[in-house]
Amino acid sequence: MSNFKLLEIRDRGTCFAVAAFDTTPNNLAQDQLFRAAGFASEPREIVLVEIMAGGGKATCDPYDWTGSRTMHNAHKFIREHWDKLIDGSVVCVEFALGEREEPKRAELT
Repeated sequence: MSNFKLLEIRDRGTCFAVAAFDTTPNNLAQDQLFRAAGFASEPREIVLVEIMAGGGKATCDPYDWTGSRTMHNAHKFIREHWDKLIDGSVVCVEFALGEREEPKRAELT
C-alpha cells in the first residue's frame, strides 16, 4: 500500500489536484525523520498538500484549512478513507457531506 497518493478534489464549482501522504514510516530513515518533525509512529497522520505553482499549503490537521469548506472536509474524508483511496481517486466533498447521492466523476484523469 502506497503512503503517497495524488487525488482529485471536487466540490461545488471546484476541481483540483492534491498530494497526500501517510506518516507511517516504511523504513528507519523515514521513522527518524518523521519523529524529528514531531510525528509519532501511531497514530498515523495524513498530510495534505495543495498542488500549485507557488503559495500552496501543507498540513496534517484538517482544522488548519480555515475558511475552506472544501479542503477541511476533503482532508477529513481522506483521513477516514485512506486505505480505500488510490492514485487518481475523486474526493467529492458534496457526497461526503450528504449533499449528493452519488460522488462526482473524475475530470482530471
